[in-house]
Amino acid sequence: MTLQMTLRAAVCCVAAMIAASCSPQNTSDPISAEEAAATLDHNHFTGAVEIDPQAGTLAADWTITVIEPQLESITYLLNHNYDGVEVNGDVTGFELVEAEIFDQQIWNIVIQLKPASGSHRKINISYGGQLLPEPMENLINTISPDKVELTVDSLWHPFDDRFTEQVTADFRIVVPGEWTGVTNGSSEPDVDGGWRFSTAPGLDIPVTLLSQFRKTEAPGYVIYDTREAPDGMPELVESTAACTGYLNGRFGDVDPLPEAKIVVHDRAQSGYSRKTLIALSQISGRDQSKLMQFICHELAHYWSMRGAANTVENWLNETFADYVALMAVREEMGEEVFEGFLDSYRAQLDKAGDLPPIWTPEYQERGPYLVQYRKGPLALAALEERLGRDVFAQFVHGYMTEEIATTPALLEALEDVAGADARAQFEIDLAQTGPREK
Repeated sequence: MTLQMTLRAAVCCVAAMIAASCSPQNTSDPISAEEAAATLDHNHFTGAVEIDPQAGTLAADWTITVIEPQLESITYLLNHNYDGVEVNGDVTGFELVEAEIFDQQIWNIVIQLKPASGSHRKINISYGGQLLPEPMENLINTISPDKVELTVDSLWHPFDDRFTEQVTADFRIVVPGEWTGVTNGSSEPDVDGGWRFSTAPGLDIPVTLLSQFRKTEAPGYVIYDTREAPDGMPELVESTAACTGYLNGRFGDVDPLPEAKIVVHDRAQSGYSRKTLIALSQISGRDQSKLMQFICHELAHYWSMRGAANTVENWLNETFADYVALMAVREEMGEEVFEGFLDSYRAQLDKAGDLPPIWTPEYQERGPYLVQYRKGPLALAALEERLGRDVFAQFVHGYMTEEIATTPALLEALEDVAGADARAQFEIDLAQTGPREK
């Protein structure tokens, strides 16, 4: 997954998708807007979005509630294709600056905030235009007559340039035609047409609207298959059931996995996870063990998504999700299959030659794919072998459930569980620049 596709979400709003602390709920005694705003744990988006699937355009009007009283200014990134950007509210001014990120032109909306005066400040941002003149290479973000898929890759909404601050959102999308809306929180058809969404905390606001699909429901998950033929669905259903059972059995004592929404897309690659919203690419003809590892990896991101995604700490997100998925495969399919994955990882590293370290105190750049998805899991495999499975399981449980977001915090947790020597050796493993030996 790319940097944009792995922007993480923290633990909040889990029992009923969106808990009362994140967005106001309907009760017999409704609370005021002021009271609702006072309960927010994250900066919060409310608004309305109009989408034209034929033209590939959208028009958005957001009100962002900023709960951080210390902020004097805030900068949002926005799709450069939009025009008519307007900003008002509790602001003293703003500047729209052309910039570049991830090799694409963007807008920086630099906003100066009025001083905080005891209540949350509100920023109104509106804009409109075509989402993408040309399709993105990963084929994820799109507005078309049969599908709308929006993630951070396209910067379809204002995105906090700190890359660490999570947001929640309650909004309505108006779109002509018959659609079903999916997000990482809750969604429901609006009485006046369109769909209403309420999202779980995350760095971006992920939305998928589908016009044609086959639906499979089971306890713990719903699968929306957008492909013409259902190839691979029995295997996916079996793998998803096994993964949800394994993950909840290991980590659900603290924070159980809510119902997952899995969308199977008709594209060769590019899957991603937004806690309970999972996008899968090609599943037809995929080996059962690889399919299970794939879906388990994405579901494990419900817990393993706290490291800053644009820094070296993203190794935590990807490495632990990957190795936990391998552990699930081992339990379901046996040691030989598990060792086969590790052997394939070693072979890939042997071909790659020298690579950057996984982590050192001095090395703070986000590592390449082979570091996060291959060197990292092999380092955890070596750690598990040294600690034994019971102690290692205790260590992993702590990482997945205690909101560990940095490597120093992880190393402290390891020392607490396994001692100073285990920590010292693991630091040596993380600092390696060449391929690991078996």
